[in-house]
Amino acid sequence: MAEQRLQEQSLHRLVRFVGLSTMITPAITLGVSVIIARSLGTEGRGAYGIVVTAVSILPGLLGFGLDFSVRYWSARAEIDRLQVLQTTTAIGVASGAAGGLLILVCGLQGVPDWLIPTGLETVGVVSYALIIFLSSLTGMWGNYLSGQERYGFSTFGRNLAMALQALALGACWLLTSVSLEIAVLALLLQQVITFLLFLSLDGRELLLSLRSRLLPRPELNDMIRYGWWQYLSSMLLQTNMRLNIFLLVALADLHETGLYTAVLGPAGLLWMLVTPLIRVLSVRTTRRSDDPEFASRVAGAMRLTFMVTFAAGIGAATVAPIVIPLLFGDSFVDAVAPFWILIPGTIAFSVARVVVQYLAGAKRPRWNTTIASVGAGVTLAISLVLIPSMGASGAAAATSIAYVASTCVALLAFLRVSKLPVRKLFAFQRSDFAPVARVLGLGRTS
Repeated sequence: MAEQRLQEQSLHRLVRFVGLSTMITPAITLGVSVIIARSLGTEGRGAYGIVVTAVSILPGLLGFGLDFSVRYWSARAEIDRLQVLQTTTAIGVASGAAGGLLILVCGLQGVPDWLIPTGLETVGVVSYALIIFLSSLTGMWGNYLSGQERYGFSTFGRNLAMALQALALGACWLLTSVSLEIAVLALLLQQVITFLLFLSLDGRELLLSLRSRLLPRPELNDMIRYGWWQYLSSMLLQTNMRLNIFLLVALADLHETGLYTAVLGPAGLLWMLVTPLIRVLSVRTTRRSDDPEFASRVAGAMRLTFMVTFAAGIGAATVAPIVIPLLFGDSFVDAVAPFWILIPGTIAFSVARVVVQYLAGAKRPRWNTTIASVGAGVTLAISLVLIPSMGASGAAAATSIAYVASTCVALLAFLRVSKLPVRKLFAFQRSDFAPVARVLGLGRTS
């Protein structure tokens, strides 16, 4: 264990590396969102939102939580790496093929409309299916590399793929026009580039792994047990974050869906400020399971997360009435209210996201399932009540309240697992900002 730690980069350097990429991601994401909104309008933006939501949910749904298991087993570094990679690839191919086939069959029949956007042609349907397949496979590969604390593929690599997607969309917007099919094809381009990037990074290892064997049955069974709880947690969390989109399509209309999906991205920018920590915390927790001081450092990170996102949330709420119509167009002026409603819950849940990664790394996935189930239940109940009368604002209210409820459970879980006193959560002090200086290279990194 000591030799392993000597080979590790400091946590601050990892956060700095991931952070550089994270600073780029929001700009690219926003650029894609602006092009889609301005070229397709609110209804077209709602239709594209269905595709993006399915890409976010379906691979995880069909992966049964094994993507989380891959990251944990890769982080343990106790098993042959080639066996882990071979197993990872097999899981990605199987889950991706199942998802792609589902989209292809439903798409060719044109139903259901909450999964297959109305008017999507055959080329768009086939592209949609390929996107699901590739995102499943590259998602597994990304978790495999992250377990080894190799984050370049899922950070800078992903940004490169997204940038080329944005360039393709921008060229079509300026030279011709952007239809829903073109938007889906551009998303496919992003996935193809991500696939090719892994081959360039680890293609030799992949070829060697194909000659290896799958992990032995006891390890696979343990992966399935661990993954099952993380799977439930992930699906319930996606229910909390994304179910509203499907409910808006069913209970309201594409206009309200477009308003809501347009501001989900900007609201998520508040999380981008602490995403570098989120990305590296789970694996580092696994590697530092025997460090009695690590939980206290996580508590400090939670306090810092709250302070940073709270300040950013106040600023975002102030400029929203000007910035949202400016970016998306005057037809999105009614999206300001849903954005405001999302902010309090987003600030609270930024802390819960830190806890969730800590619990995953500490091999306490059942708590994550409990956290997510509370959020999902609150989201569903409030959405059914508010969406018919309030549309996008009702969906935002349900999500925000659910985030706060989930955060309360997350804090309880952290105290139980870490065995820290409650005062550690609220012991705000100037030294909480010291990690920021270290990440920026202004202090020691030991």
